[in-house]
Amino acid sequence: MSEWGPWIEHDGCGFPLAYAGQYMQATFILACEDEWGGAAGDERHQEFVAGKDVVNNPMWDHAKFGHGYHYISGPFAGRNFFAGKVIRYRIRKPRGVTLLQQIARDAKCPQKVDA
Repeated sequence: MSEWGPWIEHDGCGFPLAYAGQYMQATFILACEDEWGGAAGDERHQEFVAGKDVVNNPMWDHAKFGHGYHYISGPFAGRNFFAGKVIRYRIRKPRGVTLLQQIARDAKCPQKVDA
């Protein structure tokens, strides 16, 4: 059983605000080379908590693909980048949900006993 929900194809119209604060995994396309050896057009995968920096990241808006931006906060504050674009994402299920699913799957049906 996966701890992740299904992949959701991103529509490119900004961050899906219903998922703010959630732990997410996203696939995005690079707009240019990056410092880890990636090239323009490469797919990258990342896991993160969708905090303010993530919600405001231009990669969620496909109209901003390839435009230059300057990080003002977060781990890359003060650096410049060219916006990539998120193409799909998924949400990690809360641990309690995965535990309940496991309990339900492992439950044994009561046996009928003849008296």
